[in-house]
Amino acid sequence: GPKRTHLWFSHVRFLDRHVADPSQYLSVKFRDGRTDHRRGPVALFFDPCVHETMGVQDAYKLGANEALVVYAESGEAAATDAKPARASNQGDQEGAQQVQRRIIRGPSVFIPSASEWVHKFSWHGAPSSKPSDGVKSGSGTGTPGDTKVPHGLTFEKLRCMPDQMYCSVRDVRTSDDAQLTVQLLLFYELRDIERMLDTSNDPIGEIVNAASADVMTFGAANTYESFVQNMSRLSEASSFPLLASCMERAGFVLHNVVCRGYKTCDELQAMHNTAVAERTRLRLEAHTNQQHEAQRALELQDRKSTRLNSSHQYDL
Repeated sequence: GPKRTHLWFSHVRFLDRHVADPSQYLSVKFRDGRTDHRRGPVALFFDPCVHETMGVQDAYKLGANEALVVYAESGEAAATDAKPARASNQGDQEGAQQVQRRIIRGPSVFIPSASEWVHKFSWHGAPSSKPSDGVKSGSGTGTPGDTKVPHGLTFEKLRCMPDQMYCSVRDVRTSDDAQLTVQLLLFYELRDIERMLDTSNDPIGEIVNAASADVMTFGAANTYESFVQNMSRLSEASSFPLLASCMERAGFVLHNVVCRGYKTCDELQAMHNTAVAERTRLRLEAHTNQQHEAQRALELQDRKSTRLNSSHQYDL
């Protein structure tokens, strides 16, 4: 052009323009099967004769203590700031494309290539009633008294920093058949991502089960009264050998365990509250009687001193 063209038996279609800023990328799928990721800033028109789909995707923004697990087909160039790739398939398999695994650590902004994909984790967790997006939902820390359910936590970014988690161990039976619910707070840290990937598919679920086993073993070795007296031992890491070994095997480190208390059935709890109130009342009454006795002894001592002084003055 410029010129005027008559289109016979045709139609005009306006092309959509897709724009990606520096923190985004364009995911383009061509009609011949190719896929391309173009890092922003970039702008591209969607041509239905050439492109199958086109969309703007956000880059992965990693903090200082966050990491991504990325898989790529063999031959993909590894990022300069990534850990050396590790083959996930051992040996040559006919008809199977070998895949390499690498870990991207923050702080960084990562954009996967067309032949790379990010590992999506699905662990035990407290499900969120209002997930913010389709990438992450649920909570690993949870809330006091919550219930960790399978696949309750889905995410892509690993947190490599000291963390904590609420854990409630239900149906704990003492030796005298009292049923309790013990509430714990676990402090731990993910130290070895490679070991975690190789040995566990759901480390949070294994941690919860190991903590439950240790608490149930402790409860079975005590009566209800001795459990109440020795409950402070549940705040010691030495009382959780299964939990410590499970975490070490999965690449975690157990820093501390805090027992936040326990609950029991309403009838037993009412009896226990009554007994505690009665003991407190008796202790306060005994303390009050001791104070009264001390006051009487002091008054008698003062009277005796007064009589002695009077008798001494009379002699003089």
